[in-house]
Amino acid sequence: TTPGFVFSLTLVFAQGFTWSVVGLVLAVGLHNAAVLYRVGKLVEVDIFNLDSLNAFGQSSLRSMLLIVGALALMPLQAIDQEFRWVNYQNGILVGVPAILLLMLVPNWSIHQRIRAEKQRELASLDAEISATPRTLGDEALNRLNALLQRRQLVVHLRNWPMDLSLVTRIVLYV
Repeated sequence: TTPGFVFSLTLVFAQGFTWSVVGLVLAVGLHNAAVLYRVGKLVEVDIFNLDSLNAFGQSSLRSMLLIVGALALMPLQAIDQEFRWVNYQNGILVGVPAILLLMLVPNWSIHQRIRAEKQRELASLDAEISATPRTLGDEALNRLNALLQRRQLVVHLRNWPMDLSLVTRIVLYV
């Protein structure tokens, strides 16, 4: 055997092993995302305590971090160490859709439920605001102001199970 043949065989084995590991990790990640999607349909949603749902966002963050870490290793696989699209295309073509799937799938059902709960709360508040007298009496005015403040609070609540620190870390990792 020639040294070139052994080198080529090593490259083929290394690439096969790498993509097998990538496939396994993505399969497990997609399975976990599907499980979280189903759990998101069942978990209790309290729009005034959305921090209790941050586990969904943290799971997405970990999955995304794993893929971004793998993408960061791509330059090591470029044997000629030049920036050519062909050296990076497979990783990017697999990594970017995987990030989108692993970020959206586990959070989508809980996102929909948060939005629906907010809409229910807003409809209830709007009905109470409509029923509150518009007189300038202390009691009616205080009640109306409290209802309007609560409505503003509900409108500005987040729709995703991620707090600002998670979103900041996602942007930082990308």
